[in-house]
Amino acid sequence: MTDHATRSSARAGCLRVLAAALLLLLPTSVAGLSEYRDWTVEGIEVTGVPKPMAGELEGGLALNVRSGFLRSRRPRFSEEVLDQDRQRILLYLARRGYPHAEVEARIDERSRRRIHVVMEVAPGAAVHFGELGLSGLPPELETPARGALTRVRKGELFADDAVVQAKAAMEELLHDASFARSQVNDTLLLHDSATVALGLEIVPGDPYRFASVSAGGAAEDLLPLARKTMAIKPGTPYSPEVIERARDNLRYLGLFRQIRLEWDDVGPETLNLHADLQERDPRTAKVSFGSWTDDPWRFAVEWTHRNLFRRGRGFLAEAAYSKHRRLLASSVWWLARVLPRTRTSLLFDYEIEDEESYFLKSIGVGVGMLYGYSRNSSVSLGVTLQDVHVDYLSVDAPVYEAETGKLAILSAKWFRDASDHILIPTNGTRLTLGADWSPPGVLSESPFVTTENEGVLYLPVWGEGVLAQRINLGAGWPLGDLIALCPNRRFCAGCVRTIRGYRRRMLGPLDSAGNPIGGEARVLFNAELRVPFVWLLGANLCVDVGQVWMVPDDVRLADLKVALGSGVALRTPIGPIRFDAAWNTTPPPEGQSRTAVHFSVGNPF
Repeated sequence: MTDHATRSSARAGCLRVLAAALLLLLPTSVAGLSEYRDWTVEGIEVTGVPKPMAGELEGGLALNVRSGFLRSRRPRFSEEVLDQDRQRILLYLARRGYPHAEVEARIDERSRRRIHVVMEVAPGAAVHFGELGLSGLPPELETPARGALTRVRKGELFADDAVVQAKAAMEELLHDASFARSQVNDTLLLHDSATVALGLEIVPGDPYRFASVSAGGAAEDLLPLARKTMAIKPGTPYSPEVIERARDNLRYLGLFRQIRLEWDDVGPETLNLHADLQERDPRTAKVSFGSWTDDPWRFAVEWTHRNLFRRGRGFLAEAAYSKHRRLLASSVWWLARVLPRTRTSLLFDYEIEDEESYFLKSIGVGVGMLYGYSRNSSVSLGVTLQDVHVDYLSVDAPVYEAETGKLAILSAKWFRDASDHILIPTNGTRLTLGADWSPPGVLSESPFVTTENEGVLYLPVWGEGVLAQRINLGAGWPLGDLIALCPNRRFCAGCVRTIRGYRRRMLGPLDSAGNPIGGEARVLFNAELRVPFVWLLGANLCVDVGQVWMVPDDVRLADLKVALGSGVALRTPIGPIRFDAAWNTTPPPEGQSRTAVHFSVGNPF
């Protein structure tokens, strides 16, 4: 028996008494309108009920005009179809507390065999819930049960959906309390024309516990990993939450394209949970080419095998080449090495950064662990050993030059994504807190500590519009006798993803030749209104505020720069393709334009 099959349908019994009343009140078929047969219906209108209810009713009627992409479909009138629409209205109202309603049809004749249909509703007396009876409920669940039945309290308007929700709430309460074979039966008793009593009979059965966990359908080397990842020990009390957590843990592995959980009795009050799995192809290859204003061209390849070394041990190799950055990287990982939702990785990378003020090469190896402790939150810890070599190209290098060589780096990062879409979010939040520390010692010739933290808020406005807001704060400090941070640890701003009024890296400290050298502190505030325009096109209005300072002690809010901008975006499956233009409210340094135009793929935040 699957976990989804434990919820029985409540709808069949919710209207037994009211259905009997309807049979007495059911109107006869429409008659006397045969002269309009096959006339074209230009529209149908429901009157006598609130507008939201009328709109919902009109949308479900057969005589309603259906609007298509290029034209509208107007139905042909017949007495039979009109009668069916009257029955739909009566049933709709009965299920929402008005079983005594009456409906009369009126035809407004238009020219050239066209008519407008008006359904005039007299709702009649409303029916409300009377007493609520609960029987058979375990004593320890009586208090939470009363708190869960908010929509069926005495005096509330009767609604079929409320009865369905009441039964579902009772079933969920019982299942959470380990009653895996519970049943909830309902009875409705019409005391008078205005009051209906609801009775819920609870048959809880016995509380259950899991005796064992099994898995099948996948390669033999993955089955022990699947059982471990489900993380259900013998004796664990049954609950839907436990099963859902086991399913989430299996999804987190990324090894299976289908996960079906089933549970069966294996003894008195004991269950076995079985995972029926279907593997996904473990190999993935990606090739990408991109062009942005900030980085004119970029080519990247990536190859992944999620189970190359068996038992969920995977491998990734990637390479990227662009004007300012080259990368070769690989990693090997182990799944559920520590906890069910952990991924332990061994990483290697070789990177080149080619900027106006420096040329940097670094080679590193590291160990990291990622723990996804919920569906949208994770924490990662890592240790990296690097060898860094920098050629300083700026004539002012002695001002900010850092020693290069060996680095031992401890990293920590917390991330939470509570937004509603990974590419085009319209609601929710994204939060990131991170810090890197290279302690002074034999393994760190350029010790430092840096931190970067970001929060993004998405608010729906004006229908499908979105107001996106971001704050980003970063700071770093050289440690020991070091006078400045290594160039790849410094902060920059000025591009489509930071301050759009400036070209790439041009906001902040510059050398005497006008080339960016970055700083040790950065503040960014961004707000952007994204509004759909026509077809797949949208319009953007933005305000960007920010600055980069040479050292954290120099931070002054009066130094913040403000840029105003607008743009257009084309929605695509890979994210929006955007053209943005921004204008600085204060003059930039000599030699820089006061405006900047950007092309990019994806939203900046």
